[in-house]
Amino acid sequence: METKEIKALIQAVDASSLQQFVFKNEDLEIVMSKLETDALNAKLTDQAATSVDALAAEKAGQEEASPAPAPAAEEASKEEESLTGQVVTSPIVGVVYLAPGPDRDPYVSLGQTIQAGETVCIVEAMKIMNEIPAEYSGTISQILVKDGEVVEYGQPLFEIS
Repeated sequence: METKEIKALIQAVDASSLQQFVFKNEDLEIVMSKLETDALNAKLTDQAATSVDALAAEKAGQEEASPAPAPAAEEASKEEESLTGQVVTSPIVGVVYLAPGPDRDPYVSLGQTIQAGETVCIVEAMKIMNEIPAEYSGTISQILVKDGEVVEYGQPLFEIS
């Protein structure tokens, strides 16, 4: 499949009412999904464009250089290095919500003592709300994300001392 064809496919799915699209052949698999969150859509579009460019470089026989880490990934790794307590990380990519609803109190707050298994936030992925439990008992010493922020797999969410 040529780069032009892939870009045309992305545009066609984007313009359609399809919510999810999967294309497979012998050497290529494309999965597209429309999500309501604009920030996540922009991020996925950037990743798709990077993948298309990488595929074009590979097809042209060029040597594929490893991409530089994204600034957000670099920032997250620096953040993780500076943490001294136990860290609760996101098990999935999605949008984090610190409260069960817009007009409700957050699940946890800075300085609050929690028990292992207690819900600390929700990560929405593909319109499914996933409760994220604390893996450790202790005190919330840092909240590392903002409500409504897009989070990556393995991104630190909370530090527990």
